[in-house]
Amino acid sequence: MGSINYYNKNSACYYKISNKKQLNDIIMPHFITYELVGNKKSNFLIWSQILCLTNKKAHLTTEGLDKIKFLKDQLNKWN
Repeated sequence: MGSINYYNKNSACYYKISNKKQLNDIIMPHFITYELVGNKKSNFLIWSQILCLTNKKAHLTTEGLDKIKFLKDQLNKWN
């Protein structure tokens, strides 16, 4: 599941996933176990709400899509 890529040009590694199942099975548990701090934690909590809504297929309703758009607009706001 997923792949690790190393880019020699900027000495960085990237973990690449290709589907929502990997978000649910790998990424979410990782950041629940190893909590982020500060603004990154705030963004993660918003992002996880969006993921939860899409898992419940809320994005297929007008109300759910509006909620997702509202949450998306809250990302990266440093208030």
